[in-house]
Amino acid sequence: SARKTLAWVLTLFALAVLVSLVNAQLENYYVSFFLPSGAYSFPYPYFVLMCLAILIGSYFVLRLFFTAINLPSRVKAYQLARQQRKLWQSSQTAQLAFYQGRVQKAAQAAQEALNADTEDSLSPLHHLLAARASHAFRSYAKRDAHLDALDMQNQEIALAAHITRAQLYLDQREFNLALDAVLAAKAISPKLTAAMLLELKIRHRLKQAEHTLELIDQLEKSEALDATSCIHYRLAAYIAQLRTLSLQGRKLTEWWSA
Repeated sequence: SARKTLAWVLTLFALAVLVSLVNAQLENYYVSFFLPSGAYSFPYPYFVLMCLAILIGSYFVLRLFFTAINLPSRVKAYQLARQQRKLWQSSQTAQLAFYQGRVQKAAQAAQEALNADTEDSLSPLHHLLAARASHAFRSYAKRDAHLDALDMQNQEIALAAHITRAQLYLDQREFNLALDAVLAAKAISPKLTAAMLLELKIRHRLKQAEHTLELIDQLEKSEALDATSCIHYRLAAYIAQLRTLSLQGRKLTEWWSA
């Protein structure tokens, strides 16, 4: 940087002034080395310069050495940072494309995010997003593969996978599969309102009147279902019971009283 360059220039000028002063004061002084091959003498100012040169040279050699040692870790850190940027960009692209209705692009971007997420930090979210996007353009095999990848995760992630699977199967009119998924979710969180509402819709479609009426009572007590919806589901359940049961005379009176 400019500051470092200026500091080096000022340092060199200071050294030049220092050497000039030392040379003026100590020009008649020498440093002698006695070796087996003979005696060697150096003017004192040049000896100081030589020591400074050795010191500076040693600094740069050591710096280069430690830079070379740390190079693999620096390269790894750079690659990790680059991968994190790619993960973030792919994740943002997938979410934005999904809410724009561009589901194929969302599924592709979510898959790219999964490939970039080597530490699995956000992979559950990307699996869920990719599953919903795949379902939207009827790629059911890919959808199921993404959801199956979450079944062996912890309970919180598995719960999200079961709820998502139930919603998507319900949309696909695969009511029995949807019921299995929502019951798996309730096994993890029995009082989860979202799971109970889903089960109500599924039981209603399957015309399972007794279960539907039980769920209506539970949801009505917790105020999770409005009065209009309660009436709608109850009437549908009563009609389903009338269609499946042969009720006449006294039996019809007992059923109506119940």
